[in-house]
Amino acid sequence: MEKISLREIILGTGGALLKGSAALYLPDIYTDTRLLKKGKTFLTLKGPHFNGNNFLAEAVQKGADGLICEKEPALEILPKVSFVIIVKDGLIALQQIAHLYRRKFTIPIVAVTGSNGKTTTKEMIGSILSRRFCTLVTAGNLNNQVGLPLTLLRLRKKHQAAVLELGTSALGEIDTLARIASPTIGVITCIGHSHLQNLKNIDTVLQAKMELLGNLAAAGTAVLNNDDPGLQKKLHQVEGKVITFGVKNKAEVWAKKVTINALKNKIVFILGKGRQQRRVTLHAIGEHNVYNALAAASVGFALGLPLSAIVKGLAVFKAVAGRMRMVKKKGLTILDDSYNANPDSMKAALNTLNNFGRAGRKIAVLGDMLELGLESNKKHREIGKIIGQLGLDMIYTIGPQSQLLAQAALATGIDQEKIHCFSSGEEQLLVTDLKAKVHHGDVVLIKASHGLHLEKVVVSLLNN
Repeated sequence: MEKISLREIILGTGGALLKGSAALYLPDIYTDTRLLKKGKTFLTLKGPHFNGNNFLAEAVQKGADGLICEKEPALEILPKVSFVIIVKDGLIALQQIAHLYRRKFTIPIVAVTGSNGKTTTKEMIGSILSRRFCTLVTAGNLNNQVGLPLTLLRLRKKHQAAVLELGTSALGEIDTLARIASPTIGVITCIGHSHLQNLKNIDTVLQAKMELLGNLAAAGTAVLNNDDPGLQKKLHQVEGKVITFGVKNKAEVWAKKVTINALKNKIVFILGKGRQQRRVTLHAIGEHNVYNALAAASVGFALGLPLSAIVKGLAVFKAVAGRMRMVKKKGLTILDDSYNANPDSMKAALNTLNNFGRAGRKIAVLGDMLELGLESNKKHREIGKIIGQLGLDMIYTIGPQSQLLAQAALATGIDQEKIHCFSSGEEQLLVTDLKAKVHHGDVVLIKASHGLHLEKVVVSLLNN
């Protein structure tokens, strides 16, 4: 970490210094004793199944030089550390510290949210900005109340820009994350049927995502999808600068002449802004990735990058594991979209599979879409009806809700022999059956919510 004193931490969190000098500088923060490094700070968090305050002795044993915790450590621990700060709530303290630390940097901070495409768009933005700036990018999926603060605390003097992903499952969460990050650019990829268990309906999803724009720093820029009906309705309400992107409707950043060659894992299109336009080759599949690329390009334009640098940044982008990444092995093509799923992303993935050439059979391995609340049964049946219309060669389902999907597909008249249903916990049975049936040239889509852990199916197929 760059220099931030314990005095600043105490003032910013309302904590109490139990041991040490307020003039000391805070070493890097860790919240997991398994990852803790010698000489660093251990900050305690609590969850449904753990309490970091019970691991103070272990943290010190592993070399922690300082503690930020909710209760006084045992007396025998105090001589072994340089400082101890007592706070009321470890999570709130972590967020407050991250916000204090972020304020030490005047660099562009890009925050990305949306129902689909957040991680891919974040990676595309990082690929573009890295053409000119030393850029910090959210690692993996650290987009929540803990992950975002920890990402901000990775900022260093060398960084000239940062790209952060903001996730949510309830109203107010993006508001909290955006207040911590104070982004200068806010990107909303799209609005869809995600996290309906808490957000109830698509209007509330839109409300949750729009929380980002209310927290943009002064003179900030909003980057919005003008082909998304919900976002289009909100455009007139957005204060400050807006850059729109789209394919169908008029937008500041646009794409035309889109050609998708799924077998070659390639999308070619003309990217334009105003009178500028240039051919882009994107090593990805799925029409949705054109929108992700346009969102990323919009950020590049907002930060003054030339079109040539934006095109090069998109050209070197590589798909992220679990997010419509195409992998080929021994004549089998796997569409690894196993990280997450909601009704909109499921439809997009199925369309991507359906648009493949006829080199081999098209097979879908689908698991439950979680966090849909009262809409779950209806949405799974809707996907089943779509499957029945596509004419796929084989469908594998796993999980209780996916049984409804299979039933709806059968009701459309699809052949019973094409559908293979498995219960939760039967992943290995599914893999064994699938391995026995796949042929050279087949294309296999694997998609479900993260809780189904279908990435294990991907690994098993690749290790075949």
